[in-house]
Amino acid sequence: MEDGRFRDPFAFIVEGTSLGGSACKSNRWDWKGQEIKFSRSTGDACSLRFRKDPMFGELVGTDNGEWGGQLAWLPTKGQPEILVRDNVHGIEYETDGSVGAIAFFGLAHMSLDFGYALKVSLSENGSWKKEEIARLPGEPVASTTIGPGLHAVKANDYVLVLSSKEGILGLAACAANQ
Repeated sequence: MEDGRFRDPFAFIVEGTSLGGSACKSNRWDWKGQEIKFSRSTGDACSLRFRKDPMFGELVGTDNGEWGGQLAWLPTKGQPEILVRDNVHGIEYETDGSVGAIAFFGLAHMSLDFGYALKVSLSENGSWKKEEIARLPGEPVASTTIGPGLHAVKANDYVLVLSSKEGILGLAACAANQ
């Protein structure tokens, strides 16, 4: 994008501020020649199943709006564990070779509009490790995996491309508004 405010992706990422990008009518986005299309939007609940040693169970995320949600680990054997107490808007399998997921959190309610992405992974001792990988320009409304360790998330009509290791890589451009 030509506008200087978009050269540094962190220049517009401000928690609690709704910046509202321009709408992309085609719902198709371009990241370095790769097309991104969001096939699903976030809902009230989402989950991922893990059926490979050492993980047998399910990560479940809930969104209860202003009353909050949570990301919980429900193992096949053992005690359930709440990993994060916040509204979950999407979970994608981690594809960088680690055992875990990328989870998108946030809320847009009254004057609040915030979002962030966490990498949650199972450590060698069996506990969950949580690392924030990005602050978003608002509540995430859709997410998808676009490559190994690469994810796209839509928030306030912006589509950010994230690396689970490097954070925000940049903004995807809207492909032809048709």
